[in-house]
Amino acid sequence: MLASRAHDEPTAHKALAWLCEAYWQPLVNHARARGMNAHDAQDVVQDFFARLLEKRDLAADAQRGRFRSYLIGALNHFLANHWDKEHAIKRGGGRERVPLSEAEHAAVGSTDTERAFARAWAVTVLERVLQQLEREYHEPKRALVFATLKSALTATGSAVSHAEAGARLGMSEGAVKVAIHRLRSRYRDLLYQEIAETVADPADIQAELQDLMEALRG
Repeated sequence: MLASRAHDEPTAHKALAWLCEAYWQPLVNHARARGMNAHDAQDVVQDFFARLLEKRDLAADAQRGRFRSYLIGALNHFLANHWDKEHAIKRGGGRERVPLSEAEHAAVGSTDTERAFARAWAVTVLERVLQQLEREYHEPKRALVFATLKSALTATGSAVSHAEAGARLGMSEGAVKVAIHRLRSRYRDLLYQEIAETVADPADIQAELQDLMEALRG
């Protein structure tokens, strides 16, 4: 995220690609929860990211707090302006700009959709971490270990027994326990790194992790 403040185009575009991948679906879901259809939601989020890069908004504002909070606030503002313009066209044929009513603006920042965004963000983060971990286990023997033990990474996963996993992998139960410990440890490290990419102050990492857990429970 911090790299997106760079002024050279290759670095900036690489950072934007990361942002789009990490936050694309949560933000599209957020826009759809505001009443947009899938196509319009995708278009408006694409325009939103393009504006962030063009205006260098991240350089000015993102350091003030957690990036996720900044991002959802910025998108809500972007959506409000977008709908103001849409309403102006519908009401005045494009001749005058009629602002949204207070009730319409309130809907843009409703608590329910904020919670939905937080959950979508949390799920996306965990999916990205799991995908990164799977890539690290790409070698055939390690890939089998990952496929067999990955359910141990999630609270809802129906993990196989140590004995069953050992039989599949040709490992003792003790070795399976060690493998699970290593897998969980690396998963935690990658999750920490993923969150660290989205905060300006390392002191916010733990709070973001707590928010992530709360969003999943919500």
